[in-house]
Amino acid sequence: MSSLVSNAQYNALYTFTSDSGRNPRGSLIVSGSRFYGMTYNGGKYSHGVIFSIDTNGSNYKVLYDFNDSLGGEPYGSLIISRNKLYGMTWGGGKYGYSFGGWGDGVIFSVDTNGKNYKVLLNFNDTNGSSPYGSLTLVGHRLWGVTYDGGANQFGCIFSIDTSGKAYKDIYDFNTSSGINPYSSLLLSGNLLYGTLSADDSNDYGRIFSIDTNSSSYKELCDFDSTAHNPWGSVIIVGNKLYGTTKEGVNYGTIFSVLKDGSQFKTLHVFQNDTNGALPQGSLTFVDGVLYGMTSAGGLYSSGTMFSIDTNGSTFTKLVDFGGGGVNAKDPWYGSLILSGNGFYGMTNIDPQFNGVIFDYKISLPNAIEEVDALDQKGIDVFPNPASTHIEYIVNSKDAESVKMNVYDVLGKNVATKNLKLIQGQNTFTLNLSGYSKGVYLLQLVTEDGTNSMQRKFVVE
Repeated sequence: MSSLVSNAQYNALYTFTSDSGRNPRGSLIVSGSRFYGMTYNGGKYSHGVIFSIDTNGSNYKVLYDFNDSLGGEPYGSLIISRNKLYGMTWGGGKYGYSFGGWGDGVIFSVDTNGKNYKVLLNFNDTNGSSPYGSLTLVGHRLWGVTYDGGANQFGCIFSIDTSGKAYKDIYDFNTSSGINPYSSLLLSGNLLYGTLSADDSNDYGRIFSIDTNSSSYKELCDFDSTAHNPWGSVIIVGNKLYGTTKEGVNYGTIFSVLKDGSQFKTLHVFQNDTNGALPQGSLTFVDGVLYGMTSAGGLYSSGTMFSIDTNGSTFTKLVDFGGGGVNAKDPWYGSLILSGNGFYGMTNIDPQFNGVIFDYKISLPNAIEEVDALDQKGIDVFPNPASTHIEYIVNSKDAESVKMNVYDVLGKNVATKNLKLIQGQNTFTLNLSGYSKGVYLLQLVTEDGTNSMQRKFVVE
């Protein structure tokens, strides 16, 4: 096993306030030197905000204040494609519940500078309601799930064009197939994988897949009394799915299962005060190790950050939230992301009950750094993070030949290709089929090997 946690430092980068947004219940995303995220509460109208912040913790900016009528109270995370952010809100929107006035939520897009906010869809209960997770980009369509609503009132799987057109209710959950997903969908090939928090027989939950081509829904694995009620999404490493359950033996578990649903294995059982309790987010895979957080438990009863090998050995508690002078507490729903030489995440509260953006600096065995050595070229990568493909744009002053290389976090070359650049803008596509989740480096090298340019991208 490679250790990524030597000489680690845990710091608060930014503490939320009521005006700037408070109580984040999702994850950060990174593009270049900026993070983007959302808060559930706070802001001008007290319905949450969309924000950006430099990766060093400076230049925090509220990009958009949710106002309820156009969406409010987001739980999930944003995704980015070129200069557009896409996301969902749990509440708000045009249609409200008859008993409380809360809306059913919306799907939205907004420019990365905060301009041109647009509601792509108002959920109305019939077409779905109350999404907790995030969107997944498949080609030019967004896929996702809702917790409630749909034909059977147990949530649904949907897709919609990035322009807001052609909404499709792909599959309505029911007491037979499983109900009420809290999570997001994960794309691998032409299959989307997801989790359900309950099922027909025992309320333990289920793992499912759905084919993006045929809409064929398949039940893969049922949870049981020893590990049940998943709230986070699964990730894929090799031929296995990895995830967490919020409940089960003691205070939740970490599990693995083959992609076909067989050979389910409980890798770890949480013990509350000892190592954490009630994991609600997803795992992050880096250099052979899984990283994650619990929403409760640990030394200060405020959650923990941990690492574990993919075979279930060598569990390590890295951070007890609520201590260490940082006072970040209770990371709800969110997951860790890796950027540069550190993990970044958010907690739901701090001593003032607003929440914190934090970093956890690590020592990578083969640090991936971005290098700008080709003075006459610029390179951009999108979407980032990505699941199916990335497009990389190269602006070149001259027509010439370059070599494109892709390296994983261990420095292994996983792809290479010779490219012909024309003067001006060049756009290329890299298919990510077969890539494991993690951080990669895309490198362009001049024909004589004297100059290069590198950009990081993340496969999720």
